[in-house]
Amino acid sequence: MSSATNLPADWLAQFDGTALEDKLGVSAILATATQGDWPHLAYLSCGEVLAVSPGRLRLYLCPGSGSAACLRTSGRASLHAAAGGIVSEARLTSIRLVEDDNRLMIETQVVETVRHAAPYARVTGMIGFELADPAQTLKRWEDQIARLRSFN
Repeated sequence: MSSATNLPADWLAQFDGTALEDKLGVSAILATATQGDWPHLAYLSCGEVLAVSPGRLRLYLCPGSGSAACLRTSGRASLHAAAGGIVSEARLTSIRLVEDDNRLMIETQVVETVRHAAPYARVTGMIGFELADPAQTLKRWEDQIARLRSFN
């Protein structure tokens, strides 16, 4: 484990909200726990995560989703993404939740990071997906990132 500011620069760059058209395949896995302590996973894109700083991330979720419910209850989650041949995990605590146009924006603080690597393998990605309508999705992501940048 390492400190909150040790997320790799290439990991953070995937979620800087710029050049989204070049990041259509970038993904992350958000892990939370239900009230019964069962793992709950959500699969997020670069259009739903914004690295505000090395120690702050903003998430854009559906307010009725399982992840939103878990975050409202526990205020904790971890976000996993691949970069530089490894998976970096950002362990998060929720600072602020704001609902906006049937979406939930959550500002989080990175409380620690964990590096997941094996000496015999290089991680090339988390999950793969193909967008049904890339142009429409890109437009939505750009709008979501703009909202994440501006919410106070």
